[in-house]
Amino acid sequence: MNVQRTLIIIAASLLVVACGGDDDVPSTSDPAATPGSKSLGGQGAAGTTVPSFTAPGTKLAFNEKATVPFASEDQAGALGVAVTRVDVGTAAELASFELGDKVAGMTPYYVHVQVTNETGANFAYTSLGLTNATLADGEYAQDVTMISDFAPCDNASAPKEFTTKGAVYETCIVGLAGAGTSVTGMAYTGGTYDKVPSAPNYSAANITWTQ
Repeated sequence: MNVQRTLIIIAASLLVVACGGDDDVPSTSDPAATPGSKSLGGQGAAGTTVPSFTAPGTKLAFNEKATVPFASEDQAGALGVAVTRVDVGTAAELASFELGDKVAGMTPYYVHVQVTNETGANFAYTSLGLTNATLADGEYAQDVTMISDFAPCDNASAPKEFTTKGAVYETCIVGLAGAGTSVTGMAYTGGTYDKVPSAPNYSAANITWTQ
């Protein structure tokens, strides 16, 4: 069973938290639904419908896109998500955060992700979330969430222009791997959204990308 462990770095301070959610995290209690094109439950772009969603448990290669439900405030629709590459970092790049024994012997990896607005909903300034770097054995890597600027891996939110169908932005997540293993991909772990009809639940059967 995968258990997510996250280090949240705020400037030079450290918080260690268990896997949790925020206001934009969907419910994970609903069963997975059959993908299909449906009208939006919330307010999306005028006249749009939700495209067919990628099935839970789907395994993808890098640069292959999954289509997943997404909602924010009164907006509902879908995002395209694709892992483009994984870069290997160095322990020295984390040194300024003074993490000490919590990252001793671990190597940071930077998972770069491309996000596409699939329905034209106003998703400006939203964050993808609901992702985990994965190790070679399929287990979740320890995440490091940067709340400050981190040049090697910019955990960017959507820009203000992310309001039209086909709009794209790039983001990045950090995963840590110990000796003898490596980060080789990513899992999308989202649950369901009430505002998006027939939204699948990926919490028990993640979408995964591997090299």
